[in-house]
Amino acid sequence: MLAVNTAVAIEWALAPASAPKRFAPLTALRSIRTRLLARVFRARHGELVRAMDTAVEEIATAIADVPDCATLEFRLDEQATKPSLLRALHALSQLNDSATLRRLAKEEPRASDWEWLGTAAAKHMELGGFYANEVARAVANAEPRGREFVDNLGRSSDGVLGFVSAHDIHADVAEALLATYRSLVCLLAIFGSARLNLSLPSWLALALAERFAHGQRQNLRFLASVPGFSVPEDVMPTSERFDLAKLTAEARAADERLRTMTIDPSSYVE
Repeated sequence: MLAVNTAVAIEWALAPASAPKRFAPLTALRSIRTRLLARVFRARHGELVRAMDTAVEEIATAIADVPDCATLEFRLDEQATKPSLLRALHALSQLNDSATLRRLAKEEPRASDWEWLGTAAAKHMELGGFYANEVARAVANAEPRGREFVDNLGRSSDGVLGFVSAHDIHADVAEALLATYRSLVCLLAIFGSARLNLSLPSWLALALAERFAHGQRQNLRFLASVPGFSVPEDVMPTSERFDLAKLTAEARAADERLRTMTIDPSSYVE
């Protein structure tokens, strides 16, 4: 379930066994705890670590030299469909057990972990981490019907971005899901740039951080709209949640109109 993968990836990225020296500002107690977790993590999930290493290197290299925001948008969508990211997502999904989720949900994001990106970018990363933790909390306490809905949504499409062209998924919902994938790419690009000692211009660091935070908020917005997931009103107001039943009906009606027009163009009435 992608909804949880980013929270797991953050925990992995900040574990000292994986993290570069730029992520050093951790308290002694937290550092010891994460080091122990990282050793167990890597011992049990060697395949995951290798998949993530590959994804990080490919994504960071592709993103680090983008010249402008327009190119960045293209590269983010391009990287979201790469096999290396799909392998990393598949490996991460194996960690989505209740114990892992509940532990992640207790983590508090800290801007100090990202301060090397600059003050503005660090604030966005902290906010994105907050939303990622809320996602982990929502999934950890989700009802079976909610999990089933999200899992079926992923299986019903072809490819990682298949939902974009799914007949029963409204464009607004598809955009929120796409933002979630972009968010994970941004996170891995930021982590990879530090790990590979690639220089990130300040505008690019901020752009990645903004998209990370936005994608995680969209991730939480989607889950908050699915029956069976519980998200506090003060975290995601009801007014900002999707009416999935209404939007699904609209998407299906639009698809039916398109099918009718294709079969009988004379049926189209402007």
